[in-house]
Amino acid sequence: MLMEHNLKFFIVDPILICAKQLANHISKFNIKRKNLQGEQDITEEHVKNNFALREVLIKTGVYPKQLLQNKAKELSEL
Repeated sequence: MLMEHNLKFFIVDPILICAKQLANHISKFNIKRKNLQGEQDITEEHVKNNFALREVLIKTGVYPKQLLQNKAKELSEL
């Protein structure tokens, strides 16, 4: 029972997982396309893509903070 309870803390909404994966793939693509080098340039690209995906989610009615709050509520009710 304890192990099952602990595993539930790692469950994140699939929409957020997919958005994060897409942002990572876009970053990898742009890093190669733009020939970015150095931690600062790569970090800026990655942050920009994460922010852009977050905006897309919000524009389509998916609110990441709300999803996380709902998950936290679910977990607290266990």
